[in-house]
Amino acid sequence: MRARRTPERGPVGAGHRARGGRQGPQSEQAAGAIGSPQILQLSGIGRPDDLRAAGVDARHDLAGVGENLQDHPFVAVLFETSDQNTLYGADKPKSMAEWVLRRSGKLTSSVAEVVAFVRTRPGLPAADVQFHMGAAYYEDHGAEEYEGHALVIAPVLVSPQARGRVWLRSSDPADKPRILTNALSVAEDVDSLVAGMELAREIAAAQPLASKIVREIKPGPDVSDRESLEEDLRRRLMLIYHPVGTCRMGSDDEAVVDPELRVRGLEGLRVIDASVMPLIPGGNTNAPTIMIAERAADLIRGRVGAPAAA
Repeated sequence: MRARRTPERGPVGAGHRARGGRQGPQSEQAAGAIGSPQILQLSGIGRPDDLRAAGVDARHDLAGVGENLQDHPFVAVLFETSDQNTLYGADKPKSMAEWVLRRSGKLTSSVAEVVAFVRTRPGLPAADVQFHMGAAYYEDHGAEEYEGHALVIAPVLVSPQARGRVWLRSSDPADKPRILTNALSVAEDVDSLVAGMELAREIAAAQPLASKIVREIKPGPDVSDRESLEEDLRRRLMLIYHPVGTCRMGSDDEAVVDPELRVRGLEGLRVIDASVMPLIPGGNTNAPTIMIAERAADLIRGRVGAPAAA
């Protein structure tokens, strides 16, 4: 995703002005939950002290820019399997040729071919963990390889309580922003993921899967009690590429955009991406982001009427 520019619309950071004045050119920004707050902050929109610390002139005080960062953390529970029908070797020439010539074979897999939503403890209003399971070895975001057939059962925390932030490193647009996720800073999040790891082991120990398991690779049999599972979780935690929330929608002082996706206090500027979500969805973020874009298209074209009277 990127910031959009058309002949009728100026670039993000230009053409917008405080509400109450004449409306200038319109801008729609879609750079994602990391890029959107960075662009706003580089344009002087955000928390004044943070902007000045990065060498940016503060033009519009909007404290919520870059706050409220959320993502879905997960950890891989990995097993060696005796079953040869896995994705091991899917990157070899034979598998690649089969895909190119026949559109079949291992490369047709979505990798996480099985998912399940579960409540890890009684009393929760909805599932707190989503399992991603597949016939593959997946660790360190795919960078770590394993020579042999393996499978993964990965609990993903879908309703994290932790909140992070994104803020500028400098006024240079080429500098990557600072990102603090604060993952696992809330005890409830840790409890859910540790319970998910324990449940992954229960799944692997049940038939018919148990007959296919040779051994547990990670965390491994030496990691057996609650304390050692939490240590392993903190050492190997990954994020599942669902950042949201850093230009939160709302009507309070910390909100960045209003219910029509307009940057609060400015005319002619909208943010249209996952950064506007106040709360991360309890599942994958692709479809909700598409829905935000569809809604924004209707708002921009004036296809959305006034809300019905209560």
